Amino acid sequence: MEKDIFVNLDVLLCSEELYINQISEGAELNIKEHEIVITINNTPYYRGKLIKKDGISIIKILKIFSDRESSKISDK
Repeated sequence: MEKDIFVNLDVLLCSEELYINQISEGAELNIKEHEIVITINNTPYYRGKLIKKDGISIIKILKIFSDRESSKISDK
């Protein structure tokens, strides 16, 4: 029998163009190069893509990370 398990799912926008001093209340961030990483309980599991459709933001899962890839991303 399957059991529902509660998890924390976070969608992260990762970019090497973004620096902490650019982030402030009311700031508008223009990020051209980015990667969408989806984590479950703070562990990276998926690579995603942000899609905007009819005013709704949708995250599409493109890839499931291997244990090695997940560990490498966690180290960043």
